[in-house]
Amino acid sequence: MVDNETYSRLLDRMIAVSKRENRYLEFKSNYQDAQHLGEYISALSNGACLDRQDSGYLFFGVEDETLAIKGTTFDVSKVKAKGNQALLLYLKLYITPKIDFHFEEFFYNGNERIVVLIVPAALGQPTCFFDEPYIRIDSHVTKLAPYTDWIREIYISGHDWTAEVVDGATLADLDADAILEARKGYKERFPKQAKACDEWDDATFLDHAKLTSGGKITRTTLLLVGKEESAHYLEHMLFKGTQVLGTQDYRAEKPMLEQIDSLFEVYRTLTDPSQDGVGIAAPQIGINRRLILVMRYDKPGEPIEPYLNIQIDSLLGEKVPGPEGCLSLPPYRGIVRRYPRVQISYVKPDGTPVTEKVEGYSAIIFQHECDHLDGILYTDRADTVMVNENWAEERKGFSYEKPDWWR
Repeated sequence: MVDNETYSRLLDRMIAVSKRENRYLEFKSNYQDAQHLGEYISALSNGACLDRQDSGYLFFGVEDETLAIKGTTFDVSKVKAKGNQALLLYLKLYITPKIDFHFEEFFYNGNERIVVLIVPAALGQPTCFFDEPYIRIDSHVTKLAPYTDWIREIYISGHDWTAEVVDGATLADLDADAILEARKGYKERFPKQAKACDEWDDATFLDHAKLTSGGKITRTTLLLVGKEESAHYLEHMLFKGTQVLGTQDYRAEKPMLEQIDSLFEVYRTLTDPSQDGVGIAAPQIGINRRLILVMRYDKPGEPIEPYLNIQIDSLLGEKVPGPEGCLSLPPYRGIVRRYPRVQISYVKPDGTPVTEKVEGYSAIIFQHECDHLDGILYTDRADTVMVNENWAEERKGFSYEKPDWWR
């Protein structure tokens, strides 16, 4: 569900920004053609990198000369590119490296229909269209190749977005309960500093914990201990938390630090020595969020990884039968027919959106855990169900450590 208020506020801010020269922002009354759009994606991505922005933006439905908001009829799902190819697929094929640009539709202040193209900044190499990098200079898009200094700057890019200071943010934008949780974690990690930690005021503690920088609020501070109402400082981040099941609400009900605590609680349950799990869904332990953990048998070391706002986009191949069990229904096992390959989309704990294809046993696990999110048990799909007498012995002696994504 599109947040009209958030995107309307973003457009207002971008119109204000447009009054000074920049390379990451463009306005168009309507769609032109696939060639121009591909060049714009390249130019905006490279420009955002050079202007030290996280994303570039192209708003359809705003006149570029007057900045009057007129609305647009442009619908990316209905437009074809060369060879009658779907426009979005065409762009995804010929933009390199692969970046997660995407279109969002919203109604400005509830009125005019606007479409915004959001393009991640280039990182470590220029973004190209048909192997050619572009850049926006004044009101024109041109090839980047002649501007060697800019190319060099893009190649050495890679600044830490989370460490940047947020202008205007203060201690009043932070959540007191989240800071208390952070203090608790700090004292557990540094027990010799526990007494001193109790004596520090919040500003001193946050600096010691490296949650602030020289007393200034950074994006890390807001991500981990910021109030929900302070999210406007990070409004360009589409990830606001995990989806509340049964709703279209993606807003964080609590600061990210506490959400990650919930994430680790799910991990702790999955790896409990008394369990026999290769995956788990948050609702299995009473957390009403669209969140699962999966043991990735298709990756070296078979890591357990988190998947927030997970969706199965495509089920691929012909169904094959295989054995399944469930932490919620020990010690039963069943034979279930599943697809051998899936395409999934999800968000990482750091907010990065990802789409990937998975095959083999890991694909089966994803289907099983996503079923949990939709209120479906494997027994609802099983051909047969039986009791596994050896279940209680299978995990003896197993212990867990915090995974890399938790550290």
